[in-house]
Amino acid sequence: MYNPPVLFYSESKITINIDGEKKIIEFMYPLGLKWSCKRCGLCCQNVDDYIRHILLTDSDLERFKTGSYNICEISELSNEEAPFKNEMKKKLGKCVMLTESGCKSYEFRPLLCRMYPFWIERKNDVFIIRLDNDCKGFGTGDNLTEEFYKKLIAFAIKERGGL
Repeated sequence: MYNPPVLFYSESKITINIDGEKKIIEFMYPLGLKWSCKRCGLCCQNVDDYIRHILLTDSDLERFKTGSYNICEISELSNEEAPFKNEMKKKLGKCVMLTESGCKSYEFRPLLCRMYPFWIERKNDVFIIRLDNDCKGFGTGDNLTEEFYKKLIAFAIKERGGL
């Protein structure tokens, strides 16, 4: 497991068009991180005593439908609040889409999978980008830039269908 240095955060803003209206989004992002996906599949399964819930938005379900996936076979209703109405099914603690060669629905994968190892918390009007220290990709790859995080925030808001 990679142990990132003590995280320092920087503040930034991005202007996003939401429902035809320009909104300024304030966010905080971690500084000094290197990361690249290792496609190890750790994020697709339960680890140690932690049960991962791969939650799905309406956009995720629509994306799976375009890939001709049967929603009832791959997901179940979730106990989470909107916008997460469903979650991926698992078999033996692993996402049903995970194979020995990786995700069989990689092109159609859900928002949370596309964002991992990052997630976004909202405190009042500020979004904070957090990370899962268990990801094996930290410490490898390129330094993550402010532009990377801007794209991450914009993508998440778009996929959720707004704020």
